[in-house]
Amino acid sequence: MNPKVTERHLDTVIVNTLEANELAARAVLAAALPAHAKLDFDRATVRQQVRHRNTHGTADLVLQLWCGTTLQALVLIENKIDAGFAPDQPQRYRISRDAHIADGAAPLVATLLISPSIYIGGSHLKDDFDGALPYEAILPLVHEDDRAAVETAIERASSPLRASPGRSGDELL
Repeated sequence: MNPKVTERHLDTVIVNTLEANELAARAVLAAALPAHAKLDFDRATVRQQVRHRNTHGTADLVLQLWCGTTLQALVLIENKIDAGFAPDQPQRYRISRDAHIADGAAPLVATLLISPSIYIGGSHLKDDFDGALPYEAILPLVHEDDRAAVETAIERASSPLRASPGRSGDELL
C-alpha cells in the first residue's frame, strides 16, 4: 500500500534529495535559471519555511548553492502536490525574489514551482515563477526509501479527487 503523504513530508524528501545529490540541485538550477545551469558550486543547502522578504508568507524551501563560503545562488521553491495557490502566492515569491536581488543576497536569485507534471501542465500560474520542475524529473534521484512518497504524490495529483483551492494541501490522502 502507498504511504499517505503531505506537502510537508515532500518538503523533507526534496530537502534530503537536494542536499545529498548534486544532480538534483543542478536540475533545480537548470529549471529556475537555465542560462546559469553550469554554475560552479560545491555544496547545496536547503532551508524550510523561510519568511518572504517585503511581503507576507513563507517560501516552502530555499535552495542555497555555495562555492566555498560564498553564496552563488538562491532558489525560492514552492512545492505543490495538488492544492490550489493561496491568493497572490506566486506574486509573493516574485516580490521576495526581487527583494533578495535588491539586497544583494546572492548573485543569482530565482523562483521555482516544483510539483507533479500534471499539476504544472494544468496551472496557468506556473508562468508566474521563473521556472517549473516536475517531481518526475527528480524521482530517479530520490533515495529509494523516499520514492514511494513521491510516487504517491504524483498519483494523488492525477486523481479525479484532487484538492480544491480551499484545501490546505497538507491534508492526508
